[in-house]
Amino acid sequence: MLCQKKGNQNKFRRQALFFIYVSLLFICLNCQNTIFREDSVFYDDNLSFLNFDGIKTEQSILELIDNAHESIEISLYSFENDKIADALIQAHRRGVRVRSSSELDSESSPVWQKLIRHGLEVRFGNNGGIMHNKYFIIDRKYLLTGSTNLSNGLYLNFNHIIILKSPKLANEFLRDFEVQYASYYGIRKDEGYDKIIGGIEYESNNLNWESYKYPIGEMMVSAYFTPYKDSFIEYRSNYDYPLCSASCLKISSSGTGLCLDQDCQDRACYQVNNRGQGEIIYAHSNHDSGTMLYCTRYENAMNRVIEFIRRAKNSIWVLAFSFRDRLFMDELIRVKQKTQLDLKVWIDYNQFRSAYNLSGTSYLAFAQESDFLKVCRRSNGALMHHKAIIIDQEHLLLGSMNFSQNAVNSNDENFLIIENAPALAYGFYQEALRIDRDSYYIEDLIKAMPADNNNDDNNE
Repeated sequence: MLCQKKGNQNKFRRQALFFIYVSLLFICLNCQNTIFREDSVFYDDNLSFLNFDGIKTEQSILELIDNAHESIEISLYSFENDKIADALIQAHRRGVRVRSSSELDSESSPVWQKLIRHGLEVRFGNNGGIMHNKYFIIDRKYLLTGSTNLSNGLYLNFNHIIILKSPKLANEFLRDFEVQYASYYGIRKDEGYDKIIGGIEYESNNLNWESYKYPIGEMMVSAYFTPYKDSFIEYRSNYDYPLCSASCLKISSSGTGLCLDQDCQDRACYQVNNRGQGEIIYAHSNHDSGTMLYCTRYENAMNRVIEFIRRAKNSIWVLAFSFRDRLFMDELIRVKQKTQLDLKVWIDYNQFRSAYNLSGTSYLAFAQESDFLKVCRRSNGALMHHKAIIIDQEHLLLGSMNFSQNAVNSNDENFLIIENAPALAYGFYQEALRIDRDSYYIEDLIKAMPADNNNDDNNE
């Protein structure tokens, strides 16, 4: 009992110190002479490694490859790094099985062709979207994932990687890799899942495709992948809810409707499913089209993102290369209005500028309602390339998945939800300070923005 009491005291002390630190961060966001750690590397019980520096990312990957004994699986969107390619070739020569999966349009890449010439196994795919993952699996024991492409921007862009030591988590990613390696990408992933789980192409009958929370130190980590829909039932939004009363439900001709009063679960959209049961789907405002409210739904892992932000009590900070999913934007505002929490969002200038003609009104509406939407514009043209959410100073969502419809519905993506991770959250708060030094409020940036916008949806 005494040990438990002491442990609780230590926990409260750590939480208090972290709260003081984060409070200082909030203050510093408005300071011109912000002090931050250039050496953005953070550890947690030697089981996790979070890094924001390109040189250290390269060094970490080389170290993992050089120490691999049995196997390396790679799912990588962009690969232009000869040092890492040479390390993979050396691993192959010493008997490590190296298998890779990449984007269909990358097949002619000199680095991939170099690996193929030396006998390494590479697959390319996804002609309906992009294969956008950025992960390594080493000896079925270590996982490296994040937002970092091994491209020419490795040393310039704001990015992150995380390395986790967990055979069970690595196995979750291995399942996704095997689907790709069997040449099932994008919207064909469910078909590939059926064959893998049935052991048709691989002896994988024991694979359990449910998502679990895996303990890593004091953290709990869950892995999610897109664009699976039917394979992961828990990704679906069609959970059973109480029926709305007739007095507050407005049904459209398509069978969908809107709950109109407080007795009906926060104005959530409602429909009757094929079992005759009520389902809640999401209310969604489209400021750009002038449609102020309509109903939509996710049928993939994005539902877990919505659930994640709805858990926030004190703060949500978002670092988003692409910020174009209007439902996601609406849910952030809804959570802020309900809890009065601190909501801050930083987005990338290059993506903002390319999307402005189609999404500018939504951006301005979000900025007005959130009070904090900034655009990171670096003088050297480098990208703010993160895809991360930090809530309540201790929970994280990070990975390769942009907050856009393409990422959710068409691309091969992954993300982690990491709970009880204040040390890693500390790292992202410092990264936010670095980003903020190159960032501008969206209203000020629009006034100075050139008129020659384009509408390319640049997925990186």
